[in-house]
Amino acid sequence: MLARGADPAAKDADGLTGLMLASRSGNAKVVRALLENGAKPNVDAKWKEDITALMMAANNGHLDVLQLLIAHGARVNGRTDKGTTALMVGSTRGHLPLVKVLIDKGADVNVADVDGGTALTNSAFTGQIEVVRFLIEKGANVNVNAGPHRIAALTNALAAGHRDIVRLLVEKGADVRALASDSETTLKLALCLRATIDTDSQEPAQPASDEPIDPLSGPVIKTPGFWERLFGPRETIDRDRKSVV
Repeated sequence: MLARGADPAAKDADGLTGLMLASRSGNAKVVRALLENGAKPNVDAKWKEDITALMMAANNGHLDVLQLLIAHGARVNGRTDKGTTALMVGSTRGHLPLVKVLIDKGADVNVADVDGGTALTNSAFTGQIEVVRFLIEKGANVNVNAGPHRIAALTNALAAGHRDIVRLLVEKGADVRALASDSETTLKLALCLRATIDTDSQEPAQPASDEPIDPLSGPVIKTPGFWERLFGPRETIDRDRKSVV
């Protein structure tokens, strides 16, 4: 059809171009043909919220299609009207090879969307530990908490119950104190962490009695100074605990 003069930028009833449809389905042969016949990934392949063919390929893990699009000028840091990037999409879905290509081609690992979500916070929430690890290696800020809700990667990993990611983020310097505006919130996060980072069991640690849980004691965290590194000197936390718990 292209040889007969078909428009490579033509859209269907839903506003989808052939390039978007082929990118979404992973049809590299069609993607290549469209690009070689004038389809422009940054202009023609836009739909609702400025979602691009590159983002569709990233969402579905089509690495070969993504590479074709980039080779023909697709912007790796292109954003939707809500600030979403292809890297955020691919990271959320756990497509590590694709994430590696995007970063190698210049994708910004720390850019945030309008809600404060980043590639790291999103992948922490969906449990993509290898993506989380790679993003940190490539400079992702473990303590970024942008946007109106100030949600950080550690908060998301805790909320979703991903112990391995919580552990990794803490090892890489995630600061609980940066997530809390007062002693009570810090204490609640400490208790949540103590119940989540369990090195001996797949089940959250349970209190042995009705006594308040001391986040600085117990069998869950055995590393010397672990809680002090998270929450400051022990005497400071003991003082705050007495006034809060």
